[in-house]
Amino acid sequence: MQADPAVRAAPLDRKVRIIIAGLGVTQIIGWGSTYYLLTILGSPMSAALDLPPALVSGGMSLLLVLGGLTGPFAGRFMDRRGARPGMAAGSIIAAAGLALLSQAVGPVSYIVAWFVIGLSASLILYPAAFTALTQAAPQNARRAITLLTLPGGLASTVFWPLTSHLMPLFDWREICLIYAGLNLCVCLPIHLLLLPTRAGGLPSTATQASADSEGLPPAAQRRAFVLFAAMLALNALLVTGMLNQIMVLLTGLGQPAEQAVLFAMIFGISQLSARMVDILAAHRTDALRTGVAVMTGFCLALAGLLVAGASPVAGLLFAVLFGASNGILTIIRGTLVLQLFGITGYGEKLGTITVAQGIAGASGPVLIALFLETFGPGTTVTACMGIAVLGLLAMLALYRHVMASRRMVS
Repeated sequence: MQADPAVRAAPLDRKVRIIIAGLGVTQIIGWGSTYYLLTILGSPMSAALDLPPALVSGGMSLLLVLGGLTGPFAGRFMDRRGARPGMAAGSIIAAAGLALLSQAVGPVSYIVAWFVIGLSASLILYPAAFTALTQAAPQNARRAITLLTLPGGLASTVFWPLTSHLMPLFDWREICLIYAGLNLCVCLPIHLLLLPTRAGGLPSTATQASADSEGLPPAAQRRAFVLFAAMLALNALLVTGMLNQIMVLLTGLGQPAEQAVLFAMIFGISQLSARMVDILAAHRTDALRTGVAVMTGFCLALAGLLVAGASPVAGLLFAVLFGASNGILTIIRGTLVLQLFGITGYGEKLGTITVAQGIAGASGPVLIALFLETFGPGTTVTACMGIAVLGLLAMLALYRHVMASRRMVS
């Protein structure tokens, strides 16, 4: 099996390891204070502002949509100016948005606050951090990205209990201000002090040329882009939709509530464990083949629920396979962009290819919830299986296209 060219490199040096550690902290805070904020605070916000839960949840949808739409612009900025000013600006914008959210008094001010928070998404979350790592360690990008996703995957593990412990001591407005302070006082200094600038951190011309040679020929890149973007969009629709309704879905299939909670916990453990395995095996695997395996894993996870949704074994299989597949896909998203399109303009390419992913991810929870309410859990799982199969077919088409392109070049 061909190794991923992004990982055939010397061990990470001390400076890169420090950058990964710093970004690990900022990713936990960034994801925890924005993406996972409404999981615990959504209900008290809804009650205090007298807003329907659907409107409150719309803040998350706005975050995902704006994160997708602004991704190309944020990526282009970081390609030209370096990750430092982009991620530093993102920390300031996130802090401002959370401060505005703490002062919301109705639907307009609430949506405006989430609009500002959404503008920070493409500057502080994974796409921005992955861009920073390709600039800091261009020949070790996959390994660096994989290592970063380990602490990044702990955001919900840290912030859900943290928010729960803060709630008896502070109201939701004060908690938003605390999280604004974390972005301003912790994330901003890390981004300013550790991240590379364009002058000092981007790869040399020789290194850049070497990395660029690993990309597909220009004529083959357009089709690869369409197939990869389609796969990511289908997967985002599936994952965000299912995770938003996971407890309702599992209990609706006949799983006891306590068992469903356990499987939800196993999902997170599997996600993190799979990333640790990827660290050990990345130098022996190709990201493209790994992508096919991951998309197959989503299909197998749902197949178990289709066959025996109430079975504990099926529930366990779903949690393990779905979690592991989702954990590795985060890595594949960042490294395949590098492998398919090269390192020049990486930030803009990653931002552009995830536009459809952001929009699909925003619509996923609403569509799956409507489908679940209208047709029930069994039919919903069947529909999700169809989405997963389409994602697998897109990934297989991408694999065949890349293999054919490589044969033509050789």
